[in-house]
Amino acid sequence: LMGCYADVVFAAVHNSGHALQYASDKMRANKSIVLAAVTQAGSSLLFSHDSLKSDKDVVLAAVKQDGLLLKLAHNSLRADTDVVVAALECMGLSVPGGSTVKDMILLAVQHFGHALELAPDELRADRRFVLEAVQARPGALKYAMGGLNEDDECLKTAGR
Repeated sequence: LMGCYADVVFAAVHNSGHALQYASDKMRANKSIVLAAVTQAGSSLLFSHDSLKSDKDVVLAAVKQDGLLLKLAHNSLRADTDVVVAALECMGLSVPGGSTVKDMILLAVQHFGHALELAPDELRADRRFVLEAVQARPGALKYAMGGLNEDDECLKTAGR
């Protein structure tokens, strides 16, 4: 019976990725079903089991449709060069070869202040990096971590 249910869910998400939100937890943790869903509608990553938010194939399929979905990925994938490049290219940014994740996120922040939200936690809590980001886009400060959004120098740099 479960195989039959999986076939029905697979067909449903293949037709409309958002159908994943109605699937059982077990189906939301099934890689082939979630991969079909995010390939059809990247934003269905939101409904996938947390374990698949650290699966590179699943996250790549999602961020190739909407780069902002990188914020839903596990922290380790937000630090993965291939995943970050795919996300930023989907956002229309040209990523120079040899760029580090730090360089790429800074490039993204210069274009979209909210892109700091896509960065791995270590960067969002890195004072020097956050200062650079906030200098480029003061609004990025709200995505800082580790108390940096209340840090005097960061606030001053953001003009607050």
